[in-house]
Amino acid sequence: YLDFGEPFQKLRHQGIMLAQPGWVCEETLWIDSANTALVTNEAGADAYEGPGPPSRLMSTYPQDAKFVLTGNRQESSGSAWVEYRAKRMSKSMNNIVTPDDVIRRAGADAMRCYMQFVGPFERTLPWTEQGLVGMSRWLQRLWNLILKEPVGGSYRAVAKTEDVPTDLRRRTHQLVRKVTTDLEGMRFNTSIAAMMEFTNFLIAVGNENVRDSVEWHEAIDTFLVLLAPTACFITEELWGRTGHQGSVHEQSWPDWDADLAFENTFTLIVQVNGKVRDRVDAPTGLDEDTAHELALASERVKKHLNGRNVRRTIYQPGRLINLVVG
Repeated sequence: YLDFGEPFQKLRHQGIMLAQPGWVCEETLWIDSANTALVTNEAGADAYEGPGPPSRLMSTYPQDAKFVLTGNRQESSGSAWVEYRAKRMSKSMNNIVTPDDVIRRAGADAMRCYMQFVGPFERTLPWTEQGLVGMSRWLQRLWNLILKEPVGGSYRAVAKTEDVPTDLRRRTHQLVRKVTTDLEGMRFNTSIAAMMEFTNFLIAVGNENVRDSVEWHEAIDTFLVLLAPTACFITEELWGRTGHQGSVHEQSWPDWDADLAFENTFTLIVQVNGKVRDRVDAPTGLDEDTAHELALASERVKKHLNGRNVRRTIYQPGRLINLVVG
């Protein structure tokens, strides 16, 4: 029937999405002997993270929606609340999250990013409204950052560097390498995690002088192209607002320079008797003797050594050093 060959050489299935577990008011349900519940209330049943208000409302399930209960039951706000399990979204359970409703609340980009970020593509994963909110906040911070508006919110801090332009270019090429290889391997969750980390770095170093540099503009342009397949609409809008003509989706995919993307430092994990006590920046190719010296120089490590002698050292190059003390 087709005048061309089959373009796909491998079939990959997305994993099953589970409805978020939670708590519902027992009065809204009919419960059978097998601990299966049916929503009988015409107005539906409100589902909460915990046993009723003031816990966070997650969603409202319609009449005839089904739950498989865990057996846990608590009294709260004058009512009895029962806990239900995370079960596969299906029409028979009437527990499906409608994409149109999510898009109206959070936007299409936030939903698309969250679906890819929640976990490995092929895994069975639970839907959570909290994760969706976090994705919306990240996109909002990114929007504000690029348009030079107050970022606000909380984010994981990253270590600042002395030579910001050089480090910015290096990290940009590392991001291109990471996102490109992850997309080819359908590792969407780790590619988005890398872009989140890059956003934190931009926030940390993005003062007025850096924002006027060539490296900053190259980093932003590259970032928008890398994010475009996932956040289709916000990147298109930002591409135009940053002075570009045409569509971001018509741009060539960026290449990375292996020399520029080379990581010349890594985070050395320092343990004392198997427990993590510090993390220090160390040069790539660090030998055991130098790693030992760096570990002993750490104030946090000194506190846990408490004057005791190191009997043995376990060193995993490029990763960690464990100081065994008596």
